[in-house]
Amino acid sequence: MNGLDAVMLGKPAVFWQGQRVIFPFSKMEALLYYLLVKGSATRGEIAGLLWSDMEDVIAKKNLRNTLYLLKKQISSDLLLLPSRSLIALNPLVVNSIDVQQFEEEVPHSLELWDGDFLTGFFCKDADLFEEWVNERRDGLKEEYITRLTKQIIKLINDKKYSEAKQYLKRLISVDEYNESAYRVLMKICGRTGKESEIVAIYHQLERKLTNELGIKTDDRTKAIYERVTSRKMSENWSSEQLSGEVFFGRDQELGWLRHWVETFLKGQKTKQLAILHGEQGVGKSAIVTRLLEKVPLTGTLLLRTQCYQAEVNYPYKVWSSVFLQVMAILTKEQVAVPTLWRQVISYIFPAVADSEDFTLPNLISNVHMIQPTMIEEIMCGLLGKLAELKKIILVVEDIQWMDSQGLLVLKNFLRMYPSQTIAMATCRSEYLDSFDGLMGEWEKNGLIEWLAVERFSPESVAEFSKLMFPAKRIKPELLHKLYDYTEGNALFLVECFKLIQMGQDIRRLSSRLQSVLKERVSGLSENGRKVLDMTSAFFRDATYEELVAVCGLNEFDLVEAIEELQQKKLVLEINVPERRGPIYQFCHGLIREYVYSQMSLSRQKMIHYRIGVHLEKLISVDFRARGLYFAVRYHYLQAGEKLKVLEYTIKIAEKYSCPHYEMYPELSDYPMYCNEGLSQRLQITEHLEQIESLITCLKEEVEGEERLSRFKAAYLEMLGRYYIWKGEHRKGIKAIHQLLRLATVKDYLDYQIKGYQQVIYCGIQIRNSKLIERFADALFKKAHEANMKERMAAALRFKGLAAALQNEKFVAEQYYRQSIMLFKRLNVGQGTYAIHIAAAYNYIGDLRHMDRHHLEALSYYEKAIHLYGQRYIGEGLSIVYINAGYTAFQLGDYVKACQYLAGALNDGNQQQGYWRLRSYCTLNCVQALIAVREQRLQEGRHYLEKADDFFVKYHDLYQAGIVLRTKAEIRSAMGRDEKVRTFFEDYLTLSMQEYYRQGKAIFEKLGNGYELESLDVIV
Repeated sequence: MNGLDAVMLGKPAVFWQGQRVIFPFSKMEALLYYLLVKGSATRGEIAGLLWSDMEDVIAKKNLRNTLYLLKKQISSDLLLLPSRSLIALNPLVVNSIDVQQFEEEVPHSLELWDGDFLTGFFCKDADLFEEWVNERRDGLKEEYITRLTKQIIKLINDKKYSEAKQYLKRLISVDEYNESAYRVLMKICGRTGKESEIVAIYHQLERKLTNELGIKTDDRTKAIYERVTSRKMSENWSSEQLSGEVFFGRDQELGWLRHWVETFLKGQKTKQLAILHGEQGVGKSAIVTRLLEKVPLTGTLLLRTQCYQAEVNYPYKVWSSVFLQVMAILTKEQVAVPTLWRQVISYIFPAVADSEDFTLPNLISNVHMIQPTMIEEIMCGLLGKLAELKKIILVVEDIQWMDSQGLLVLKNFLRMYPSQTIAMATCRSEYLDSFDGLMGEWEKNGLIEWLAVERFSPESVAEFSKLMFPAKRIKPELLHKLYDYTEGNALFLVECFKLIQMGQDIRRLSSRLQSVLKERVSGLSENGRKVLDMTSAFFRDATYEELVAVCGLNEFDLVEAIEELQQKKLVLEINVPERRGPIYQFCHGLIREYVYSQMSLSRQKMIHYRIGVHLEKLISVDFRARGLYFAVRYHYLQAGEKLKVLEYTIKIAEKYSCPHYEMYPELSDYPMYCNEGLSQRLQITEHLEQIESLITCLKEEVEGEERLSRFKAAYLEMLGRYYIWKGEHRKGIKAIHQLLRLATVKDYLDYQIKGYQQVIYCGIQIRNSKLIERFADALFKKAHEANMKERMAAALRFKGLAAALQNEKFVAEQYYRQSIMLFKRLNVGQGTYAIHIAAAYNYIGDLRHMDRHHLEALSYYEKAIHLYGQRYIGEGLSIVYINAGYTAFQLGDYVKACQYLAGALNDGNQQQGYWRLRSYCTLNCVQALIAVREQRLQEGRHYLEKADDFFVKYHDLYQAGIVLRTKAEIRSAMGRDEKVRTFFEDYLTLSMQEYYRQGKAIFEKLGNGYELESLDVIV
């Protein structure tokens, strides 16, 4: 696309040669918009318009500068200067201006309207410009309304009702209080048989006029509405049995939702998320269920999930039931799913684990690298595969309790597959303010529809009652009591109706719903009440096996009790093919809350303790049940078992705090499921604070308890690890020293080993060779005493790294080779220690690189890559790829360098580790230099800017030197090549000598002779 295109009707945008122009300041943008509309203007006119608060000399100087920057930003041919005082837009460079086309009434010009003139644009300190904008905005809007009205009348006369309806909706969107437009729209709906839409339109208008203007609808409008409702009162649509419950009214909500779903199913663009909000029991879920019964969903996949308050801090938990369905469908349809995806999903949702795909050895090698971004991309990818098969409607109940990670998955999935997916959710009104903040971006982009589900009005309660009972039973006194007791809450009303049908007086509702619920659960058998109590203690659902384990009933009695609860519509039995056996849920959350609140505290504790013990047994026999840790802690917390709460808080913290600052971690030290990547989302500090508080509390209650000492050791190790990861090394070392003192006194060999390793990792971060050497010696000695050969081999590698940092390259290589030999002896052909052997080869490659033996260095890097490829994918592999790419670049083999760097990037798409991101400075610097040498200057600048970004974030001294060396080389090229100078002159503002001086100071401090020589070559 050539020339300039401007959009000013709606949110403004300017495009030059097909690329959107981003203006550095609003007055430059305002100047262009003014010229686009006016064509030309005098300098005094524009200066007064935009800088009226300044002296004339300063205003005209600002205008000159703005004109210069505008031409530089877009094109030197953009403006014409017919005289010294006149500025005009060059018509030869203008392709299209929507305002101009609209005013000229070109064919289909009404379709150009996307909103008011310059919607959302504001120019600070330019009152006269704002006045001009408002004047133009009002004039264009009036013209639009006039032309829309003419078009609507023409279409109605031609009996083109469908098109007229669309134009009427557009007219209402810009003239929202035009009641005559609403009436015409209602009449068209009547002519086309869309009576439910008439009701929805009327309620929309009534709410708008009442709430915003404080006036009532016109009698003519109301007459149309009443004709429709009088016919509907005799039909079954307004009241019928729905899954054993009564459903009434809600025509407005159902009308909008049905239209929304049908629009989606037709493949037309629509909002992606509809949220029904209202108080508990008002009927949100019933509306959703009713809608899904009325709309034909042939060829559409319906996925449903329920959020629970107890799970609000459990990442992705709400998606568990969805992915049971997703994986079952993908398997049934024989859709290929990558093995890595299966492993990650099985890790997050153990219930979907397949014995063929989810094997323990693979997870030991991979799981510590799982990151939130990786999890979310895989979840969206699997949902996307499902969306490729059929359109998806996702229903989320009580979305206010969806965890932040789960909400991010929902938002990303809907964003990625807008034409294939919509979601509807229910939300309690009391949580609306906090939840609304999370959806601010979507709200701004108009992707959400908020549907308020209000209580029934007194008139609606009367209509509802007339449909439920014979006319002779409906007395004004009864209607008054019904509304007084229920205040229009749908659940309360239904329960009152049931009491009346049973011949009981609704005045028994002295405490409203509590009395209703009391009546619901009364008359149960002893076993029925026992099962009901037990089920209420589960904060989600209860499986049949769980009820067998905790109720203490034989299975015949249990089945009878469950059947009794089902007959009384207290509990639902749900058969989920992906889960073993049926699960049981309360028909309504209020019933569960009431039943639970009626138990004594001691009974609650007893039940929670039983459930906790049962869940612990499940974990002990099936490692895939580790997802129950949160549930176990919850039940022991309710049971008052503080020591157990501490134990499981530590296990949860360990799960989410496995460190990523360790380039080659000792995996056997940490739980197989550890995943530091989630720690930022879960705020690991909260877990640590909870552990500290529990230890302090228990110290007084269980003095001398050996387990408490071990728990304290676990806490200190995690605390030290956390501080080291954050870069607060002093605090980290202090915590680890406390750990080592405790571990030495108590003879905790495992924690002594962990403590030594944490200090070593800290030394690696801060490049303190003496610290690494001292604790590597201590680690080797302790491991030797305990005959822990794996730890001895790791200690040898650490000793080699300390020697390398001290420039003792021969000694370092001997240690690396000893480490390799010992790991190989332990390996016995199984590949278990491949990552550690690869690490040593990588380090030897670094030694060869420092000695400028690049071919040898490359061969060692390739050995490491080969070993990684056999057993492991992780950030260590990315680092080796980057090292190999840098070395190939220095050999002048750009093709091979790019191949290695591509390998690092490919691995990086799945991993986001600490060391990999730090080493990205080198990767981007190499890519920048290759791009500049091959005259791909825009790419070169992009890579250099990315290298700077990573350095600013991770502050690695060696990487800083690499960045400065790269800048020095490109700055040198700027003196020889005009094109390079043009692309980089505003970015590389220092001299080549200054970049050289700063880089040299860094490499001299590091003692890196090779990089110093490479700097000298540039000079």
